[in-house]
Amino acid sequence: MAEELTQETFLTAIRKIGFFRAGPDGGLKAWVFRIATNLALDSLRREKRLEFPSDESADASAAVNDERPGPQEELERFQFSQALNSALLELTPAQRMIFLLKEQEELSLLEISRVCGCSENAIKQSLFRARAALRKKLCE
Repeated sequence: MAEELTQETFLTAIRKIGFFRAGPDGGLKAWVFRIATNLALDSLRREKRLEFPSDESADASAAVNDERPGPQEELERFQFSQALNSALLELTPAQRMIFLLKEQEELSLLEISRVCGCSENAIKQSLFRARAALRKKLCE
């Protein structure tokens, strides 16, 4: 499904490139993310399900150092990764999306506001709440 949505995102972006207007509210990257977000949400609505896959593949492709971590360090990383994934799943879908767009995709607040269709202040507030919830859950 991810491959199909990716392909559909770029096909839609190519077909609709005439509608793109660069402005103060974000650039091409945010516009393409918005297309992808809308297509993904439409797809999930059609299937009447809302599942968020775990990010184990990202853990497997983490940066490799010249020195391999010891078993204790690997265990701690694994446990932290599991705790973080569990905490992320407890966030609302909107908070999770905003947090991941900011921290993983490294979008600016302006770009995230364009992707989500919300004001920057709403994004800041949601990001603050998501971080607070994650901090609380991870400290437990």
